[in-house]
Amino acid sequence: ETLSRAQKFIEASPRLHTVNAENYRQLEIPDLSWLVAREAILNAITHRDYFQRRSSSFVRLYATRVEFSSPGGFVGGVTPENILRHGPERRNPLLASVFQMIGLVNRAGVGVDRMYTELLKQGKGTPGYWSSEGSVHLTIPTSVNADFVCFVREEEQEKRALGLDDLIVLHGMTRRGSLNAREAGKILHLPWQEAKPKLAELRGRGYLVPAGRGQWVSYRLAPVPARRLNVQLRSEDENWVDAEELKLRLLRIIRERGRVANAEVRAISGYNRAQARDFMTALRKEGQVILVGRGRAAHYVPAGSGKVARLNHCGGEGAKLAGSAFTQWPAPTRDMEKERER
Repeated sequence: ETLSRAQKFIEASPRLHTVNAENYRQLEIPDLSWLVAREAILNAITHRDYFQRRSSSFVRLYATRVEFSSPGGFVGGVTPENILRHGPERRNPLLASVFQMIGLVNRAGVGVDRMYTELLKQGKGTPGYWSSEGSVHLTIPTSVNADFVCFVREEEQEKRALGLDDLIVLHGMTRRGSLNAREAGKILHLPWQEAKPKLAELRGRGYLVPAGRGQWVSYRLAPVPARRLNVQLRSEDENWVDAEELKLRLLRIIRERGRVANAEVRAISGYNRAQARDFMTALRKEGQVILVGRGRAAHYVPAGSGKVARLNHCGGEGAKLAGSAFTQWPAPTRDMEKERER
């Protein structure tokens, strides 16, 4: 009876958001879908503290959100920061079992996941949990990000379905602009060590690009997803190149031109002077390139190029410019000297 009255109340005068999708299709998204409301109400009934007889569970509708509240705090170590990953904890296990037996709930521990997934696919963001004075509150946002809705639908149509973690990270990118592993861990309710490979996976699928290097490298939306999601990138973000893509591009340019200077690396990558130097130093350690010269005359050439070999054997000022980069080349043999004399 409680569920029936709640459903009638919520569906009595729903406000619909119209989203214009591709091919002139329109999608209508309600402020609050019954799937989300049902899960929220069942959680409130199942986990409330029935010893607080003077308290009641409430559903409050506001212009930009819907709030559910229920007597009793979080139980069994569940917190707003881990509710998405914490195992099921039941304040009233007998009531929960009855609900499961009569089919009101399918199995324990999936209600929160369902709410997250439904809300994100509707472009509303993630639900917010908090507690106060012995009550648990759940806030459901009602505003709709139409670009996010269309993006998710298009990915599904192209057989590129997005999982819950994908949706959380991508939506987080639209709100924050960038995320590192620690920040992603907070919104995923995961340790940063487990959030880090999830960012790397989205990068591998073309959704994200890393900005910078090191343990706390940040990730941003790649240019194509950013345009589809109507996320404005800064000019330096637009010009930013993926590190692996940059590596391949620079090696190709060096092979074609025979050399590249630090200034050219900065122009191609958008890095500053120190970042470009560090990037090329990494390529030197890999044995991909060799540094020739010093100061403004310094440039990089392909490892093993004939130009380096000739400079190595020219002696005098040429050897000074080359510096230690030529120590890996063999000393001139007598046959080489005779060849040079000819």
